[in-house]
Formats: sequence, structure tokens, C-alpha cells
Amino acid sequence: ATRAAAGGLRSASCKQQDDSSVSKGFNVLELTGALIPQGKLVTGVKTGWRLAWTTLMRELAPQTKDGAYVRPKYAFQGAISPEAGAKFPDEAGRYHLYVGKACPWCHRVELARAVRGLEDYVSVTIVLDRPEQASRGGWIFTAAERDPVWGAKDLREVYDNAVRGG
Repeated sequence: ATRAAAGGLRSASCKQQDDSSVSKGFNVLELTGALIPQGKLVTGVKTGWRLAWTTLMRELAPQTKDGAYVRPKYAFQGAISPEAGAKFPDEAGRYHLYVGKACPWCHRVELARAVRGLEDYVSVTIVLDRPEQASRGGWIFTAAERDPVWGAKDLREVYDNAVRGG
């Protein structure tokens, strides 16, 4: 009796739905199923996605041959100092940070700026993570927060200007 009741519930809850009300996305598996077996299609798409992701990450984050992140060497090696004759004097308006809120390294830099009391000497511009709008990398300036140093549209332009020296 229990089995029959369970079977009755199952058949009552499994109603056929009208195909027009079900979203099947692009219907790729049904459309290509006769030509390409599903396993081959999925494997090909996964391989293509992995290749695109690996290429993108190599461009955005420098790494060793085995994939470990390598922090680039920076020209700024030292400390901002109030001492006379310092290599990096504590002059207001001389230093500027570009900070992306989605970046953990930016959080560290903002904390270091606050802990060292450099807010009066190091100005900050917040950039947004919008790869679909950026020319490369993803960080853009908004109408509300423009680039005060170079007048750039995105962070790539800042790097290009800084490397050329302005």
C-alpha cells in the first residue's frame, strides 16, 4: 500500500510541461547532438575556456612557467620621510595611489598609508573593476572619480603614461 501511495504521488507531481515555457538557453546540445557527441562538445568547450582563462591570467598577473604568481619589481624602493634631503620627501601632492576596492593588495596599501599617517602626503583615486569597459585589465575611472594625474580613462592609460614618463 505504501509503494502504491508513493507511486501515486510521484505521477501526480511529474506533470508534463509545455516546451515553450521552459528555457533551454541556446539549445546547443540538442542542436549539435546529431553532429557532435555531447562529451566531445563539452570537452572542447572546457579546453577552449581553460586556454582563454590561462592566457588572460598570464597577461594580467606575471607568473613562473609552473603558474606561481611573481610580484614585479617596482621602481619605488624606500620610504616617504620628513627628514631633510630624503629621497622621497613628505610633500603634499607629490604621491598618488590608484586603489581598486576589489583588490586585496590595494587594501594593504590603504592600511599602510593610514597606519603610517601619510593621508596628507599621498592622495587616492578609487578605480572600479569593470573589465568590459576597460581597454585592458579591468580598472576604470568614473565620471565622479576622474584620474587627477594623467586624465586617463582606465588604469592601462596610467601605466602607459608612467612608463613613457608622461
